[in-house]
Amino acid sequence: MDCRHLDDFYELYVLGAADPDIAVEISRHLDNGCACCTSRLREAALNVYLVSTLVPSSRPGPKTRARLLSRLKKK
Repeated sequence: MDCRHLDDFYELYVLGAADPDIAVEISRHLDNGCACCTSRLREAALNVYLVSTLVPSSRPGPKTRARLLSRLKKK
């Protein structure tokens, strides 16, 4: 299978942010046992994990938290 057109989308797929049509196509490739997509998806998952470790976690201050919760209640 030729999967090169999917190269830019594996990380988005891992994050659940890929375009629905692309996500379906990647899922089909994976369901069909596509070794290329499986390998690239593993690599993408590792990339997403590594990038997530670079950003320190933080908590919003009390005022920011209150504003955010207030906005969420309005919706």
